[in-house]
Amino acid sequence: MHPAESPVEGPQAQPRPAAVAFLRWGVIALSVLMVLLFLLSAKLRLHYAYSYNENGMLDSVRHIRAGLPLYTAPDVHFTPFLYTPIYFYAAAFAARFTGASFVTLRLVSIASTCGVFALLYALVYRESRRAGAAEGSAKPTAAVAALAAVGCFASSYPLVLEWFDVGRVDMLYLFFLMAAMYVSRPGLSRPGARGPLAAVFAGLLWVCAFQTKQGVLPIALLALAYDYRQPRRIAAGLVAFFAGLAASFAYLQHTSHGWYRVYVFGLAGGFGYNVREGLRFLPTDVLGAYGVALLVALAAALLAPPRWRSPRTLFYAFGCVSMILFTGYIRGHRGAGPNALLPAYLWIAVLFGVSLARLGARLQHRSSYSQAALALLYSAALIQLAMRVYVPDKFVPAPAEVAQRDAFENQLRAIPGDVMVAAFPELAVQAGKSSYADMDATGAVIEANNQTYGAPLLAQYAELIDSGRLSAVVTDRPASFFLAIPRVWMPSDFLSRYPLMVPAAESAGLIDYQPHYIYLPCSQAAVAHKLDRTVDLAACGK
Repeated sequence: MHPAESPVEGPQAQPRPAAVAFLRWGVIALSVLMVLLFLLSAKLRLHYAYSYNENGMLDSVRHIRAGLPLYTAPDVHFTPFLYTPIYFYAAAFAARFTGASFVTLRLVSIASTCGVFALLYALVYRESRRAGAAEGSAKPTAAVAALAAVGCFASSYPLVLEWFDVGRVDMLYLFFLMAAMYVSRPGLSRPGARGPLAAVFAGLLWVCAFQTKQGVLPIALLALAYDYRQPRRIAAGLVAFFAGLAASFAYLQHTSHGWYRVYVFGLAGGFGYNVREGLRFLPTDVLGAYGVALLVALAAALLAPPRWRSPRTLFYAFGCVSMILFTGYIRGHRGAGPNALLPAYLWIAVLFGVSLARLGARLQHRSSYSQAALALLYSAALIQLAMRVYVPDKFVPAPAEVAQRDAFENQLRAIPGDVMVAAFPELAVQAGKSSYADMDATGAVIEANNQTYGAPLLAQYAELIDSGRLSAVVTDRPASFFLAIPRVWMPSDFLSRYPLMVPAAESAGLIDYQPHYIYLPCSQAAVAHKLDRTVDLAACGK
């Protein structure tokens, strides 16, 4: 153990006043509660048969399980997402044991989230013990700070639309990101043989993070190069990172026959910037959600200032730039959802925990005002955690919603022949229909600046719609919405070929990732009338 991290006996053994001890235990209890609330929510939501915004993810896993490469030419039946591949292959591996289902995808995300909690605790605990030992109060303060950091991040579950247990790439990406940050921290990169070796390991972990979600690139570069006084460490980390990237790129290019580059680099980045979302990031997404936590961090910087030019300070400063400010940049792009906020909230939790430890350790040994200041500090932590307490039932589909989803499946089964369920391939499979590509995936190809692949895909959709092979087309928005978009999968003559519209069995619950409109051709007028007695058949001359 490094001497700076050794617990120090002495002043910490002095009894604490009951009020401070009560508040301190309150922080511990609320932090544990936030983790338990997530675990309970995940358990209650796990076996829901329909999608929590997981559309297309399961289709990609089935594609891999069928022995097909993830990256292929865009097609109306399957188009890959613009993500890098590790999550999909991890979920496909898990599916060998549990089957290809939403449950499998969610289990991967839940396990990843628990891994993030563990790494977050470990990072803050190690940093807090170091800070506490310097002040003569290590272990107790470190444990409270580490738990508070985990509770702070766990409390963001409602803010990110319950993304912790949603079967998508983000939580596995965050796990690799946190593991890479843990290994990149100054404590594992001291001069000597250990520093470069840890940097190589960190570089490889950053490769894993990149191959789970490629937006990590600027974060990785800053984390690997923050300590300018250790050129050997920087060189070792960057060489390992770029060598790993090059090797994985070459392998994926070879196995995908060149399509990996097209999706990950060629088509990604074609999304416009939403100024409104970018402007609301700091005041609403950051200060509105975690203003108290950031106030604690500011107080620590002023009252227990670090050595501003030390490697540790540089690490946290670069972390703020890459994890928070870069997140704000990503948040402003069109199509970015609340899940884009996950790295920022994770780093705010790190700052909150470390700052709580620094202030707590510093205030232990002040005479006249220390107990009042400690009470104020723990009260602030309690307020931050209490602000985010939620009821798990709020995020669990009610029985009425499940019944409405089942009713929609019955609608699909009642339509003979082939039905294209746009944006919801899993619903089509569950109803025994053919699977068509997820619209988020095909939309990224069609709307990209590079139309080399979008134009042929549009032609495929036009041929499919005009062929008469489809008995119905199901969408989540009215046809008028799609037809108003310059480049979109729906051909301009869609309503003349599918003039009959029947409302889908709608769910009025919280979870709204579902189709709403069923369009049918005149040849299916009898089916349309059976589905909805009030359907207007005038467009078909009836």
